Amino acid sequence: MTGFLVHEHRESVAAPPSRPGATRSPSPGTEPGATPTRKEPSEGSDGAGKGTPKPRGSAAGPAGPAVTVDPGQDRKGPADASGPLYAVSLDQSKVLRWTGEGTSWAEIGGVAGKVYAGGAGVFATDPVDGRIFRYDGKPGAWTYAGSEGAEFALTDSKLYALTPGRDAVMRYDSPEKWTPVGGPAGHIYAGGAGLFATRPEDGHLIHRKSNGTWTRIGNPGASFAVGDEDVYGLSPDRKSVFQWTGEGDVWNRIGGPADTIHAGGAGLFATDPATGHIMKYTGTPDRWKDIGPKGAALTVGDSHVYRLASDRRTLWRWTSDGTDWTRVGGPAGAIASTD
Repeated sequence: MTGFLVHEHRESVAAPPSRPGATRSPSPGTEPGATPTRKEPSEGSDGAGKGTPKPRGSAAGPAGPAVTVDPGQDRKGPADASGPLYAVSLDQSKVLRWTGEGTSWAEIGGVAGKVYAGGAGVFATDPVDGRIFRYDGKPGAWTYAGSEGAEFALTDSKLYALTPGRDAVMRYDSPEKWTPVGGPAGHIYAGGAGLFATRPEDGHLIHRKSNGTWTRIGNPGASFAVGDEDVYGLSPDRKSVFQWTGEGDVWNRIGGPADTIHAGGAGLFATDPATGHIMKYTGTPDRWKDIGPKGAALTVGDSHVYRLASDRRTLWRWTSDGTDWTRVGGPAGAIASTD
């Protein structure tokens, strides 16, 4: 294939090149979050813990003993199949699962580079060769899923990959079985709202519909974020945040400048370039709530937000109230959440 099969809604008015989609009822250009700067949570320093895309360790996956590790973590017994938060240790030697209690973590796998978690399951990649493995719900039990991919993304039910050459989008159906669902793409994005990709030739955003066809829904953006029901875009100049209306390529502007955007069941969040803080979208255009400093990484789950401190030494969980965060762990190199 030379590209995605695209059905364009030509009756829609295309947006200006500087925006991810057409504009409807634009609001004044204020930044995402006009609330005053608030006190940041403390950042402690003790521990926490197609071919086809496996963290190094064994042919069965990132194997490792079912014990809690990393200095400063409470020791705990074997992990069960589920967990609200997963992390890769700072030295990439372990995959860890938060038990949901205090700062207790359980080791569920060995060497890994990245971890992905969602409705489709928990996956981890080998930091050396990029192969990807699926966690089978028991510490040390991982199934080889496939070889290296340029990118991976999860919807509520499926894992998708962009091939290393970015020439095809693939769907993981079973161990070592991947099905092509699209042609070349620049990037892929996924979540509860579905699967999305950018066209490599022009950066336009396209959406894979339930019938398997792809349709253009917006112009280029600096980045996109997919929530449970909505899709958001950050304009190429990072001066505006937009929300897709779900109709053709029509988007509403909902916020001003942002460095990054993140979405999930817990809502839409953006990092404010002026303060370096995380701003939560309230649902009203240009009204954002300051919830604290952005740190080194942020993951949005179904109902909570987790943040890795800027020095990567501590992990925090947002309480959904003001700027209060609860410390749940220590050093980590990568995080992913299902909660």
